[in-house]
Formats: sequence, structure tokens, C-alpha cells
Amino acid sequence: MAGTGITTVQGSASDRQSNGIFISYSRKDKDFVQTLDASLRQFGYDPWVDWEDIQPTEDWWAAIQTGIEAANSFLFVLSPDSVASKVCRQELEHAVANHKRLVPIVRREGFDAADVHPALATHNWLFFRESDDPDRTLQILTTALETDLEYVRAHTRLQMRAIEWDQKIRDDSFLLRGSDLEDAELWLTKAAGKKPQPSELQGAFINTSRKAETNRHKADVIRQQFLTGVVSAFFVVALGLAGFAFKQKNKVEVIAQSAGAEHLLASGLELDALVQGLQAGQQLKHIGWFLTPATQLQVIAALRHVVYGMNARNTLQGHLGYVMSASFSPDGQRIVSASADKTVKLWSREGQHLATLTGHRDRVNSVSFSPDGKTIASASDDRTVNLWSREGQLLRTLKGHTAKVLSVSFSPDSKLIASSDEDGNVKLWGLNGKAVKTFRALDFAVSSVQFSPDGQTIATANGDFSVRLWTSSGQPLKTLTGHTDSVISVRFSPDGKTLASASEDQTIKLWSVDRTAPQAFGQALQTLTGHTDAVKSLSFSPDGQLLASASTDNTIKLWNLNGETIKTLRGHSNWVNSVNFSPDGKTLVSASGDRTVKLWAVESQPLVMLSGHRDMVNSVRFSPDGQTLVTGSSDNTVKLWNRNGQERVTLKGHQKRVLSVAFSPDGQTIASTSEDRTVKLWNLKGQILQTLKSHQGTVWSVAFSPDGQMIASASEDGTLKLWSLKGQLLKTLQGHNGAILSLALSPDGRFLISGNDDATANLWSVSGDLITTLKGQSGPIGSVSFSPDSQILATGSDDGTVKLWNRGGDQLYTLRGHGGFIMGLTFSPDGSTIATASADKTVRLWSLDGQQLETFSDHTNWVRSVSFSPDGKTLASASQDGTVILWNLNLNDLLTRGCTWLHDYLTTNPSVSQRDRAACL
Repeated sequence: MAGTGITTVQGSASDRQSNGIFISYSRKDKDFVQTLDASLRQFGYDPWVDWEDIQPTEDWWAAIQTGIEAANSFLFVLSPDSVASKVCRQELEHAVANHKRLVPIVRREGFDAADVHPALATHNWLFFRESDDPDRTLQILTTALETDLEYVRAHTRLQMRAIEWDQKIRDDSFLLRGSDLEDAELWLTKAAGKKPQPSELQGAFINTSRKAETNRHKADVIRQQFLTGVVSAFFVVALGLAGFAFKQKNKVEVIAQSAGAEHLLASGLELDALVQGLQAGQQLKHIGWFLTPATQLQVIAALRHVVYGMNARNTLQGHLGYVMSASFSPDGQRIVSASADKTVKLWSREGQHLATLTGHRDRVNSVSFSPDGKTIASASDDRTVNLWSREGQLLRTLKGHTAKVLSVSFSPDSKLIASSDEDGNVKLWGLNGKAVKTFRALDFAVSSVQFSPDGQTIATANGDFSVRLWTSSGQPLKTLTGHTDSVISVRFSPDGKTLASASEDQTIKLWSVDRTAPQAFGQALQTLTGHTDAVKSLSFSPDGQLLASASTDNTIKLWNLNGETIKTLRGHSNWVNSVNFSPDGKTLVSASGDRTVKLWAVESQPLVMLSGHRDMVNSVRFSPDGQTLVTGSSDNTVKLWNRNGQERVTLKGHQKRVLSVAFSPDGQTIASTSEDRTVKLWNLKGQILQTLKSHQGTVWSVAFSPDGQMIASASEDGTLKLWSLKGQLLKTLQGHNGAILSLALSPDGRFLISGNDDATANLWSVSGDLITTLKGQSGPIGSVSFSPDSQILATGSDDGTVKLWNRGGDQLYTLRGHGGFIMGLTFSPDGSTIATASADKTVRLWSLDGQQLETFSDHTNWVRSVSFSPDGKTLASASQDGTVILWNLNLNDLLTRGCTWLHDYLTTNPSVSQRDRAACL
């Protein structure tokens, strides 16, 4: 609102606590704005308008800023005069900086669209010209103002509080707490795809509030522990009760801490999650002796989830404004970043701040190392490109652009520099600072300029929705069209045959630019969709097999060349402006509006996975010493593996699918069953010792007796058979009316349980007497197991439930949570926990009272079998996806892995507290 660009000021900021609309306009449109103001007031709005034609002063501008900050929506009245007005533009830029919802209103035409601020160019314009129907346009306007109103109001409230916090030198007393903080975090999670997006300041405000709240909680825990100790010391007479209360409190705290770590991981706060998970693990080491084994496993499993779910490696903090660009040096040892704070910063790969490069007079938009690693180039809103030495010394300033320089890149031989600006100009420079060539990509901003790997082609990303290809001398080659909004970024694949482009239209396009295939040159190959806001930056992995993208939806995505999303990285609290691979392809660096640079591992901690079968894996078991695993597969083979995942021996002999495997108690013999109606016994060299033939149908399950002298088998023919080690049939048990799908022998050697496809399970004595039939499930019983003390029986059904029974046939608990057939189950060696495998593709851990402790979901198909190692520190699961995954439940190993992962973050990040660093001392 300005005279020659007048805004609206009616009263002071203190007089107007809630201003829904701020109107910015030229003084020449005052009559129209008065009419618009009156109309809006009839709808209950109270617009902020500066009616006075006064000279700008410091107090006046402070009032204007406050009015904009307090408004939900910023209306800009477009006319030739407002477009040309410096004051109107100043107001608009303050609204953009505060992420206000922008509503452009065209009152008078006659201005050049290229002169309109880019922030307005991306919005739908409402036409209030004299020739337009005022009632209809007013209705459209009020509808627009009411859209997502609660979200916008929350945006305004949070921005006002964040500004106050910032103005108070970020005093903790102004932070959010309790339900206010929870509401703000919920608002932040719902912001994806909405406009206005959360501001950088809001993200910092909310994140700092959460950290402060977490620290307060930790301090409360410490105080409570201290007070509990004091109370228990003074009230010895209540020692028993106090001890129980102390244990319960610590149990609750460690479970809450580990659950909080998983919540932080799901929220994208990975580094905070791992710190908290490690703290819970360290606490468990000290107090685990009085926690139940199930509680201990719950905490360990949560830590495992976080350790193996990490991609974030470090956060580099130090910039005071939006970070616009970041990239690696060619040797991968340094990182350079550029910011709206007018600086360029150098960092070590570990995250140590090395130098701050000052010399630009405005925002730095783009920065990169030369391919030979000797020079850094930076492009700025101050219309210059600066060249710096690797150590950060300013070498020269390239002057010649007449508009903001948006992008800069080097030719592959490091001898040329290309830069592009907001007016559509591209300049080629020599290292001596002299302009070699200037060419123009029409009258639209060129947001990105890139050389092809052979240096023969230049690609530009253009504001007219196109990608243009040029010769290295600036001659036009091809215009690629297909995007429906401004193109922001372009990047060539390492082999130079593919070009990727990113756009405000939320898509990425892949184009053929292979000069050896001229007929396909310039053709669109693929459109990648998945981001929910503008895509700002692209980077190919060095091997060309992955593409990384950064977006204003606050995420980074990894794609394969088929256009499939491999992974989405969350953790930035504002727009992600830039993303680049390291030279070795193992790390990503990202730059964000949240003022940080983040380092990400492309791959998470690797799971130990047994891959070698050519078909589904139906069964897995550990050897008694825990050093070997045996698997049976639908590829008709049995395989032996080392615990580290190395394949040792393949056992061949079955003619059809292998469905079940088992180790003898001494670990020297393996039993396997098959669809070929046989049971085979093998030695560890893979030689067949015996083939047991008597069943008349598929043999589904096999088990050894605890003394190793007997083998039991269950078949589709409805019988259980007991055999000697030499293959002699000892007994046939009949009693089921259909196929028997599963069996288990009790650890005390006295009982046998079998699961049937008629939804029942039978409990037998080993002498062959039927003791009881367990009924209560509504689908076939695909898995059965005894607890280590032989007192509890577990049955898993096609109805998705697991039921626990005593030996008398009484039902104890029902475990519900799976969404498919329970195909495998087993008790942990200490009997405190049950692991289940399901057709819902998950493995789950449960306490004996039916509480679900953890879910493992890395398999991509049905999970058919599970087995604990004898020490209980590893869980193996076999799946129809052809793999076996070994789930790490070793607390000490997890703590070591987590601390190794966090080393750089804990040692280089200045915001890490001493308490957090202590998690790895």
C-alpha cells in the first residue's frame, strides 16, 4: 500500500490485533481500493490499507511490516503503476519473506508480464477491471480468501509468535509449549502442498520449541530420579514399595524414550531420533537388570528400527539466511554452500566449518567447484559471479549481468564458466574473467544452466516453461516443451545421453539428448511425479542409475530411471533448494530454506540378507550354536549359510518345493520336507543320510525331539509320523480330518502339537495319545510352537490371529494386529517374547500378554518363517520375496553402530548438547 505504491494503514498495530487482509496498491487506484475495502467490510473483513499519501519513514515502514505480518492474505492490486512502484514491491517482498498467501488482483492492464514480481506470476490472477462483473469477481475473491482459512490463520499466528521470538534474540521463554507446540507440529505436518508454505522462521521456531520441550522433559526425568532416590533413602520402611515404584517409573521412562525415538524417526528428525534411541539403549544397559526381558527387547527393537532406518548423517549450521545451493568438491573432501545471507561457506566432508567467503552484496543463489577442484564459482542477486580459490580467497569478480544471476556452472575442462540471469541472459566466461559469449533465452528468467559431460552442449531451464539446448558457442539447437510451468533446474546424466528437467509444475522430465540417435534427440522419455510442490534441483548419481530431486515440499526424493521413487528423505523444515551427489555416489548434500545444509547417506545401514535362492524361501532355522542357518526353498534346494550371510553349501535332492527344515539338537544333522512327499536327512556337507518315505501327500513340517533321537513329520495326508534317525517309522498319529500344516515338539520331550487346515490344533503325548483339541480360530493353523518351559502353546491362523493356550487347553491370550495368515511363529529363547511371520509381509514381536512390541516390514512379500538365534540377539525371517533377513537385536552392537553413524554430527554440530554427546561417551 503505497502512494506511488501506497499501502493501507488504518490505526496502529496495537489497535488491530487481527487483520485478515493487507492491500497493496498504487495511489492512482485509490478509488477502486476504497470500493473494494467497503465491499470486503460488508463480508466481515477488516482490511489493512494505508490511505495517507505520506513519505516513507522508519515508523511508517515498521507499521507496514507489522500489518503485513499480522495479515492472513496479501492482496496486490496489479496495474502499470503498482508494478513499477518500488514501495509496492518492497511490501510484496516482505509478504513473500513471511510466506503470506498472495492474491493478485488485476485492476488495470498495460504492464509487461515480465515486469511482474515472480512471486505473483505463479498465482492465478483475479480480474477486477472495469469491464468485469464486480459481483462475480468479488464472490471469487471471498471464496479464495476463505479457502484453507484455518490453516492460513494458524500460519499467521505462528509467524507472529516466531517473529516475536526472533526479535527477543530467540529467548527460550517465548517458545511454544504443551498443547500449543503439539498443535503447531500438527499444523506443520499438514502443510505439504498448501499455500502459503511454512516460513523458515516458523520451522526454526517450532523445531527449537520441540528441542526445548524435550530438554525440559529430560531434566524432569533426572529430577524425578533424584527425588525418588531421596525419598527411598528417607523412607526405608517403604523400601519394597518404593523399589517397585522406582522400577515402574524407569520402565515407563525407557519405553517412552524409545517410542519417542521411533516417533522422531517417522517425523523426519532422524538425528534427534538416533540420539534419543541411543540414550534409551544406554539407560537400558544400566537398569535392564530389573526390567522384564520383553521390555528390554522392546527397547532394543526400537533402537534397531532407528539405527537401520537412518539416512541423515549430519546437519551443517552457520548460515543466517536461506541456503540456496550446496555441492561437493571433485575429491569429495569439501562442501561449499551459498546463502541468502550473502555468504559462501566451506565445510569439511565431516561437517567442520572451514571458512566463510564474503564479497557478495546480496543473496548468493548458486555455487559450485570446478571439475579440476581448483576454483569455486558463486552467482548472486548482486548481478555478479565471484571466483574463489579452493581455500576461499577471492580471485576475481565477473561483471556484466544486468539482473540477478541465478545459476553458474563450469565446463567439463574447467576452462569456461556459464552463468544465467533473471532477464534471460546466458554468459560464457573465461577463467580470466572476460566474457566470451552472451546469448539470450527470450525474455524469461533462466534459472539453471548446465554443460553436457562432453562440453559440446549447454542446457538452460527457462521461465517460459521450456528447456533449451545450445551449442557451446551459444547457437540454439532444440527447444524442449512439455512442462506446464517454469522450469527451474536441468541436469545431464553422466553419459550425456539423458537430460533431466525440474519444474514449478511439480514434475521431473527425462529427455533424450543422445547425439548418436538424432531421430530421438529432444524426445521426452519419462515424466516423474510424486512431489507435491515445485521441484527445485536435480542431481544424477555418478553411475547414472539414480536421480535425486529437491522440492519446496521440503523433501528430497531418489528415483530410478524407470521413474519409480526409491526413497523419500524428510528432515528439512523448509524448502529444499538444492541437492547434489558426492563423487563416490554414497552421500547427498542438500541446502534448505531452514538455514541448514544436510548430509544424507544414499543407503541406510545394510541389513544382513541371505540372497541366493531362486524362488521363495519357506523355512529358516538357526543351528544350536547359532553360527549356521539352514533354509528351504521352492527352488527345491536346502542351503546352509554363515551367520554373516555367506552361502556355504547347497543341498540338492528334493524333486519339488522344500517346505520345512530343522537342525538336530547336536547341530550335525538337517531334516527337510518337501512337496515330493519325502523327509530327507542330511549331514553338514550336503550328503543325504536318509530319505523317509511313507507319507501320501505333501510333507509340510518337520521337527527333532529334544534328545535328537526322533523326528516328527506332518503331512497333507492328515497324519503325523514319528521316525528314528535311521529312517525307521516308529508311529503314525491320526486324528485330524484334513491336511496337517504345522507341528512342534515340546522342549521337555513329552508333547507334540499339530496345526490343521480345519482351524484346530491337537495336543498329543509323544506316545501317540490325543490329549486335547484346541478350538477358537476361524482359519487353518499354519504355525505352532511351545514356550521354552513347555507350559504355553501358541497357534497361528489364517484368520490373522495368534492364540496362546496352557497345556490343559485353556485359552490365555489372543494376539491381534497382523493383516494376513500367520505362517510362522516362535518363542524367544528366554520365553518372554513371541515372533510371528505373516502374509501381510511383516514380522512382529509380542509380549506374552499380547502387547505388540515391534513390527519389522522390510520384506516385499509374504513372510513364511521366523527363527531366533540361541542367544536371542538375532531373529531370522524367510519370505516369498526369495530372501532371509537377519534382524539385529544385539544391544551392544546397535549402540556401536549408532554411535559410529553419529560421530561426525556429535563432534562437529555446535547445537548438540553435552547430554546428547554423552550418549556415545
